[in-house]
Formats: sequence, structure tokens, C-alpha cells
Amino acid sequence: MLPTQLLWEPLPDPADKPGRLHWLRDLAASPPAGGGDRAQELVERRVRRGAVQALVRRAYQAAVAEQDSAHRRPAAFAQAWREHLGALLAQPTVDLPGWGPVTVADLDTGFAWRLYEEASNARRQAVENAAATRSRPVQRGQRVQT
Repeated sequence: MLPTQLLWEPLPDPADKPGRLHWLRDLAASPPAGGGDRAQELVERRVRRGAVQALVRRAYQAAVAEQDSAHRRPAAFAQAWREHLGALLAQPTVDLPGWGPVTVADLDTGFAWRLYEEASNARRQAVENAAATRSRPVQRGQRVQT
């Protein structure tokens, strides 16, 4: 699975896909606050999962924004991402784009770290398996065909 899938696409409910993304079961097992009916619990769990995903994504984007000037190797990038996530989780509330202020205490921080680990491993594997492709030579004035 690619890091973009983990950070930008909606995460499936582990009850819907028990074999896939087994690490999501941790969040499914934790009861949502309140304790309403089953439908309400599913909605609350999806909201919490989405908020955690947005938080991890924000930390990732902060590390990417620094990458232009820092030029970090993959391991150093992952460490910077980890530090950004730790700083966000240490705050009482975080203003997440598209979410507004989110109270960190209401989130599952263990799930945030697990999502970071999964996305970081996916990124590391993508970097390790990336293969350079030769560019086609283009002469001055020649149109590049895509």
C-alpha cells in the first residue's frame, strides 16, 4: 500500500474488511466515547479515524515543506515527520485543515503512531523499490510528447 493511500484515501472500517489492514483493528476495538447505537458508533469511529489520518497527514506535509531546504535522506525525513507528529500530539488542540480545531485528547494517539509507522514503512519501501527511468533526449525547439 502506498503512503498516499494511507494518508489521503478514507481508511476502510476493519469490520468491513477483516483481513486487510489488520492493524486498524486496534481502533475498531476501542469503544467510542458516549456509547450510542451501532450506527452512531460507526460514525464516531470513522470521524475519529479521519481526524487521526488528517493529523498524521499534517505532520507529513510539514516534513515535506521542510524537505526543499533540508534535503534529508529517507531515514532523516521519517525522523522529522515523527517529530512533527509528536509535536502535534503534545498540543491540547490542533487546527486541522478541513476539520477545524480538534481536541487531541479525543483522538486515539496509539492509532496515530501506528498509522505513522505504516505510512512511514510504505514510504521507505517505495523509496527502496523506486527505479530511475531514462529521460528521452529532446533537442532545442522540439516538442515533448507525453
